[in-house]
Amino acid sequence: MFPPRVARLFREEFAGKRTCHLFGGFSTFGVRLDIDPATKPHVFGDAWLPPFVRDAFDVVILDPPYIGINQQMKQQLLRGASWIAREHVVWFHTQWIAAGTTSCVFDRAWLVRVGDSCAVRCIQVFRTSATKTNGKPFFTRGPAIRYNRWLAGQTGLPFRDGSTGVDVDAWPAGGNGQAPSQRAKDVSSSSSSGSDRSTSHSPPSPTRDPGGDL
Repeated sequence: MFPPRVARLFREEFAGKRTCHLFGGFSTFGVRLDIDPATKPHVFGDAWLPPFVRDAFDVVILDPPYIGINQQMKQQLLRGASWIAREHVVWFHTQWIAAGTTSCVFDRAWLVRVGDSCAVRCIQVFRTSATKTNGKPFFTRGPAIRYNRWLAGQTGLPFRDGSTGVDVDAWPAGGNGQAPSQRAKDVSSSSSSGSDRSTSHSPPSPTRDPGGDL
């Protein structure tokens, strides 16, 4: 879950937009993708290989675990997110990043602090390009290495129901990053961040300012 003012900022900035969280966790708006069944996500899957078609959402939010992100990991996450985002990709992390060679162009940012003596985080918003490339078909570093055999057509990708242990929506081998999950397509086409917006009255969000903070 996001800090309250961050969640409110996202809701206001992207009101009425189809939003997806690739590290969904317990977010309270948009479509949540997560590999942990304990979070009860809308779509059970991995942010490294998001199972959605091109431009499935207007906005895709990346909130990966707060660990070191190397160059290859960052590039793969941004490529996958920009492929399925029609308008914007949002990065929320302790590490400031550059878009590099991905289909993203930096737009605006905020600094996030939650106290007087604390670690800070950043919100970076990137515009997506009309010319896109999906992620590389082979991983050399990071958690996604385990998918190389599937990408090469050597094995399937079984997803398991957390309560029953039964394989569900198994992806066949040789998908080249294109998962045929109809459930994922249905969720992306029928959900939006504006459909469950909070009605609570809160202080206004800060103005857009690359040097500002939340």
